[in-house]
Order: sequence, then structure tokens, then C-alpha cells
Amino acid sequence: MDSSKFWAFLHYDGHTEKPGKSSHKILGGYNPPAGTGGGKTPAAVAGPVWDTNHASNWNIVRNLEPIPEPVEPDVRYTFDIGIIGSKDGKPANFIPGKSPYASTYPMYMFTNITSWKKPATPLLHTKGTCGAQGVPFITIEKNQTVEVVLNNLSPTAHVLHMHGMRFNVINYAPYSETWCSVAHFECFFLPMNIAKRLDHCDNIRPGDPNSGFPENNAYWGCPYDAARDNHTQTLDNPLQKDMISIWRRSWAVIRFKADNPGTWLFHCHMEQHIPTGQLMVWNILPADQPPIPDDVPTEGPCPVWQRE
Repeated sequence: MDSSKFWAFLHYDGHTEKPGKSSHKILGGYNPPAGTGGGKTPAAVAGPVWDTNHASNWNIVRNLEPIPEPVEPDVRYTFDIGIIGSKDGKPANFIPGKSPYASTYPMYMFTNITSWKKPATPLLHTKGTCGAQGVPFITIEKNQTVEVVLNNLSPTAHVLHMHGMRFNVINYAPYSETWCSVAHFECFFLPMNIAKRLDHCDNIRPGDPNSGFPENNAYWGCPYDAARDNHTQTLDNPLQKDMISIWRRSWAVIRFKADNPGTWLFHCHMEQHIPTGQLMVWNILPADQPPIPDDVPTEGPCPVWQRE
């Protein structure tokens, strides 16, 4: 599912009719449910239609108290979002009715092709110094501005949520309003070799170069290119969020202030993507993290760094 839409209905005492159901539009999207009573023919709203899947909408709504961003962040990371087509060097073939869920084709969201793996002992209890081999986490030692480039190298949209901190959205790809819009439903199925011929982007990249998928791999995207895309960034008054929908085969650029000590999840909020591994952790200001309370249980072989 690329997006979700919600409608709310006011219900007055004495009114017993119930609203209808939404219906699919022919070219994608949904028609709203029909209201009843005085809601059968509602008046048009005065405000703009706001869809954060569209790059053009990010400047429609503004913060009342702007928090400008510097021209350059203190540190920058590039995360790819994709699927791992091989596991331990072997093809991760899915066998219907036999393969356990999340055991084949795991997903990843990290600086390299690393799917989430549970640490032997909680990261907050070890500061990541023990039992965390192969776990996708990043330690930030200083209170600084962190930029994260998010490249979606997959045919589905993802809703990414960050715990512990808000972030500013400083750039967003325009593809959802052009060749990969809702109206272009073929974008979901388009093989990479055909997309190259259509010249959708000059830096098209597969989600996992070692996946063993054929040339017509459907897991690909058009990643962010600073030289090409920097001119559309918003630094003077970017929107503050803790969740962002990143469109299929698309990219976004966010920044946050690493000022809240702790180990904070950053993950896809589509529940089926969490057990498949689309998850990482920010280990923020470990020197300032508080001791672990005595009554908090732990697990695994690693010692707790400090008890309260």
C-alpha cells in the first residue's frame, strides 16, 4: 500500500444513518465515503489539499516558529532501503506454504545492506559495546546536526518513524508527481532494464546488486544526487516531523539534532516490514545516557554498563 487515507464523521444524537464505504478510483486512490443527512452534499473546504507524498506540498504548510538549518550538517549518512535477495551467499528463494515469514528476502534500511538483528543484550544496557555484532546501529557522540539521505530502492512506499527526536524534512523527490505518480500504476511493476530505457533517472540503482535477480529486477530506485537535487532543498523553514512517507523508488533528505541521550529506533511503521528487518537504531550521546534502574531486567551474556 502506497498511502492511507482516513475520513472522520460527526454523528449527532437522533441520527441513525451510517456513512457508506470508500471506493477505488480507476487510476488509483480512493473516493471518499458518502455522508448522510446534512453531510450528503458537504461544502468545499477552504484550505489546500495537503499530501506529503508530493514534493510540491512540503512548502504549503509552514512552522509558526521557523528553525533554520545550516547550509551543511555536521555529519551526513546515506541510507538505502531495499530487499536482500540472497542470504549467507545463497539465493533466498521463497517457497509458498513452506518458508516461514521473514525468513527469505529480508529488508534493510541502513548505510549498507544489513537487515535488523536483535542484539544479544539490549543496546541501552551496553551502549553497543557488547553483543551487537551485525546489528545496524550508529553511535553519535556529540550534540550535532545529523543529515540522513533516504534512498528507497524498492517498488513500495514506506512510512518511516523516528523515536526520541523530531527531524526536519529538507528535501523530497518529485517522482510521485511525475513518472511514478499514483496514475502511473505501472511504476510498481516496472523492471529495471525497461526503466533504464525510459530514462526515468540517470542514476538508477538496484536494491541489492548481489541479489541474483535477473536484469529485469523490480527492486530498484532513483537515489538522491546532491549535484542534481540540492536546488530544491528547504533550509529556511523546513517542516518538523517524526514520521515521513517516502515514495516508491524515491528519496528524501532529513536532519535532526542529536540532543536526546538514548538508543532510539528508526524504522518502517508498516508492521509487516519490522519483522522483515527494516529497522535500525541511533545510539545518541552514550556518555550522557542515564544508568539502568536496578529493577529493569536484562538478557543475554553482556554486563550492564552501569546500574542506578
